[in-house]
Amino acid sequence: MSTNQKYVTAENIMARLAMTHKKKSFTIDEIVEWCAECTIEILGNPVAMYDYNRFKVIVTGNLGLLPCNMYRLLDVYDASNTRIKNYYNDGVHLIFNTTQTFYKDDLDRDYVYINYSGVPVDNKTGYPLILKGHELACEAYCTWKLYYEDFLSNNINGQQWQYIDQQKIIQCSAGNNGVRHETNDDSRRMLNVVLNMIPNMNNIPLYHLNEIE
Repeated sequence: MSTNQKYVTAENIMARLAMTHKKKSFTIDEIVEWCAECTIEILGNPVAMYDYNRFKVIVTGNLGLLPCNMYRLLDVYDASNTRIKNYYNDGVHLIFNTTQTFYKDDLDRDYVYINYSGVPVDNKTGYPLILKGHELACEAYCTWKLYYEDFLSNNINGQQWQYIDQQKIIQCSAGNNGVRHETNDDSRRMLNVVLNMIPNMNNIPLYHLNEIE
């Protein structure tokens, strides 16, 4: 049986927590949400993200719903690989100018393509995948969330809460260090991105066409 050498699942974090916090009640949905928060909002490590290219976004009423696992939007373009410039990203939708024209799919729906960097997802469960090396950070963050209400309700003392809070800070800081999953190819890709940007800042190629894949 093959083992994923780069990612673990949210179930792995839940199992760790269940072994340590036997008197606490929590659900996999809560752990999934907290792990996603930790990965996107606290760690924000690009190595932990996955590149999604030519992701189809359906546009209805000049609104295109963005994927919920998105970390950074890279490009918005049409089926002819022409960059679309007249749009606004409100964090949930792409809002297009009323004069914008769109290609239509087989179901007669307007659509665009996007390239984005986002949290990788387990195809079997739909849960986010966690980069190996970030397990302790996610575990500490989930523990912090588990006991936050207890702290506000005075069910744990200040010294106990300080320990939980410090562990979150320490483990999340440690999770952003190291180059365990960075290869020489990753360095080459990053260099190519920079070199592509330097010659003409007004003509940066679309991510899936910039020869870094």
